[in-house]
Amino acid sequence: MATVTKTRTYDTTDTLTAAYYNADRDEIITGVNSIANTQVASDAAIVYSKLNLTGGILNADINASAAIALSKLATGALPTGITIASANIVDDSIVNADINSAAAIAYSKLALTNSILNADINSAAAIVESKLAFNTSTGHNHDGSNSKLITINRAFTWYIDGTAIVANEVGAKYIAPQNMTVSKIWYKLTSGTCTIRIQKGTTDIDAGNSVTSTLGSTTSITSASITAGDIITLDITAASSPVGLIVCMECTA
Repeated sequence: MATVTKTRTYDTTDTLTAAYYNADRDEIITGVNSIANTQVASDAAIVYSKLNLTGGILNADINASAAIALSKLATGALPTGITIASANIVDDSIVNADINSAAAIAYSKLALTNSILNADINSAAAIVESKLAFNTSTGHNHDGSNSKLITINRAFTWYIDGTAIVANEVGAKYIAPQNMTVSKIWYKLTSGTCTIRIQKGTTDIDAGNSVTSTLGSTTSITSASITAGDIITLDITAASSPVGLIVCMECTA
């Protein structure tokens, strides 16, 4: 740094004359670019417009408690080196759109217990039977690969020993224990022929079936529906020496 060797002093009211300037200019010019930090007063308050700080401020220049407002920060993606902790995320703020479509979140990170509903399962999910737990009391069986609803078959049977005659309510009378549907009627004689009718109360379940010594059956039922509590009876409406009449009415429930 250059040293001003003139001993001249100036008051605030003095005028810098040409003579003084000529005498002092060499010393003044030599002092350009020579002001050091110690010569700047601690309360100098140099205005920002006289500073050239572009690209000059470093991280170390920013006070640890500066608390720079977010409004003064540029928006956009955070630098890759920044780590976000749970404490930085506002609770209940993440929405579906925030989760990447290819996120592939592991099952272990989900709490799904007692949450999945029938509507959540795709109609084409094809879940294998081995992954299902069956309650057999509901009428299902389970063989590990082919579960199916168990169809309960019930049958009402009559056997008239010896030679039968035309009569109503021959043989046993039954009370239907539950609602059911007649699916087939079987019949056969040892010898002779007859015509039979089966009723629920006074309504024909089926009538006009001709019975011979050859096993016969029909699935064409006039009124197949049976209601719990119906009284089921067998009538012989025509007979020609029928011996050993057997009738079986098969139902599903």
